[in-house]
Parts: sequence; C-alpha cells; structure tokens
Amino acid sequence: MKADTPIALAAAKYVNRAHALEDWQAIKDAQRFGEFDHLAVAVLSKGSDGMLQVEPHDETAEHLPWVGAALLVIEASELLESGEVGLVVVAVNRKGSEVEPLLVNAEKLVVVETVAGDLDAVMEKELAKANAGV
Repeated sequence: MKADTPIALAAAKYVNRAHALEDWQAIKDAQRFGEFDHLAVAVLSKGSDGMLQVEPHDETAEHLPWVGAALLVIEASELLESGEVGLVVVAVNRKGSEVEPLLVNAEKLVVVETVAGDLDAVMEKELAKANAGV
C-alpha cells in the first residue's frame, strides 16, 4: 500500500445491538455494491466484566491487518460502558465523510482520517490521548 493511501477510521457507540448491526449491514452493503474496496468492520460489546468482545466482523483490508484497527478498539473501549455496543470501521481509499453517513444509528461517533504512511503516528497520538484520559 502506498504511503499516501487515504484511510478512514471510525468508532461508534449505540444504544443497542440492533442499531449497531443495522449500521454494520449498511457498511457491508456499500462494499457489496462497490463503494468500498478494502475495509475491516466489527461489532463490539463490553461485558459486565469490562472485557471487550468482537462479534460479527469482516476484513478485506489484506494490506491493513486488524492491528491497524487497534486505535479504534481502544477508542471504542473508552466509548463503551458495561453492556453497551459499538462498531469499528477501517476503510481504505475512503474519507471519513464517506463512512460517517452510513453510521446513522450511532449515539456517539469518532472519525479519524489519515493516510497509510501516517497510521503509526495517528495510533501513537490516539494511544497517548487514551492513556492521558483525554
């Protein structure tokens, strides 16, 4: 993947699992109809024990393993309280403005735009913010 390849990262919080699954399906439909080439998407839930669980997920971003979504898992983990549900999306060759409209059911949404060459720097910045409690 070229260093200037755009990547949109999104983490969303939902009032219930059904709304998260609706948005998951919207992302999958966009991919099926050719709007998204490579992406990674998963529904997350946080149990009463505080452990994050990954539910339905799909990944076609072969050049961007789930490690690239780590910042979103951390961000989603901060977004979610016990019993709540979230969705994470990593979309290659897309802008946040193309992902955000598909997440219509989100109660709270965080979108980060970057390029492949800056992904590590963005991850470090978001990790530092999460560790600082920002």
